Amino acid sequence: MEASTGPASPERQPSHKVVSALLATMDDLSARKAAPRPRQDDPQQNMRMLSRLAQESPNVVLRLDAAGTVLYSNPAGARFLAACGAVEGHGVPAPWAELARETCEFGMVRSEEMEVGDALYDVTLAPVPEDGYVNVYAADITRRRRAENAAREAGEKLLRSLEQTIAMVSRAVEKRDPSTSGHQLRVAAIAVAIGREMGLAPQRIEGLRLGATIHDIGKLHTPAELLTKPGKLMALEIELIRQHPLTGYEIVKDVDFPWPVAQMVLQHHERMDGTGYPHGLKGEEILLESRILAVADVVDGLSTHRPYRPALGLETALQEIERMRGRWLDAQAVDACLRLFRERGFQLPA
Repeated sequence: MEASTGPASPERQPSHKVVSALLATMDDLSARKAAPRPRQDDPQQNMRMLSRLAQESPNVVLRLDAAGTVLYSNPAGARFLAACGAVEGHGVPAPWAELARETCEFGMVRSEEMEVGDALYDVTLAPVPEDGYVNVYAADITRRRRAENAAREAGEKLLRSLEQTIAMVSRAVEKRDPSTSGHQLRVAAIAVAIGREMGLAPQRIEGLRLGATIHDIGKLHTPAELLTKPGKLMALEIELIRQHPLTGYEIVKDVDFPWPVAQMVLQHHERMDGTGYPHGLKGEEILLESRILAVADVVDGLSTHRPYRPALGLETALQEIERMRGRWLDAQAVDACLRLFRERGFQLPA
């Protein structure tokens, strides 16, 4: 069948109205595209934007001259000035005027925390020396500081509770071995003094103190008759007593201390040459706190009475750690301990 050559059907003919509307739309879009846009680097546009940001900011934005007169304040700044007893166009109180003068004179940015009314502000003064004025920016940090104080107080309360619990556990250990009464507390005092002498940070020293206070906690599982036996121990009995670092570790390993207390308990009988127990660690494989604890433990152990021998005295104990220096005991910890007793006049706790 041949294709039809007659005129196109009305449905297939282009509509003049549609074409006209399309052209008009294109013309309108062209006109809009041709309209000039504001330049991104237009100084006036940038200034308007910065001014709007300052006006809408919840933080204080002020401008003071070198004499302390308020040249500008945003709405938050107006409230801030009212609390200071000042208004825009007038001078600020004398302390603020002095700050403005010093900031302009020295040309250095300074930041301070200041109480204004019932609020605490973090205030920054930024000088513009060539124009002779100071920009002041202040953020209200009252809520943040209160939250920080509350968190710190909660942490201190938790630490006090932890210390009380550890002291209770320490007393429980000593109940099983009255002959070593006070041993863990004395070792803790010596270890803390050694740590300070070695320049350890205060937080690390606090962990050392807590670890030393319960370093023998594993003796809770040691038969009491072995701990108080006056005669020489047999090999099997010695092996049973040597289990106390492992037992102590098992007791405290799941406690979420902010310090490696469990490792201190586990390693306090390790020796620098690997002859210690329970794992035969060497040198720096042993935690520094454990190395310090080992020195303190030897000093107190030799200086005080034991069921199997009388006290040997402090000087004998110091001579012994000197002999063990570098081979069994950490050299720096031994040196610090010797300085404490021989040069600084440190005394064994009662």
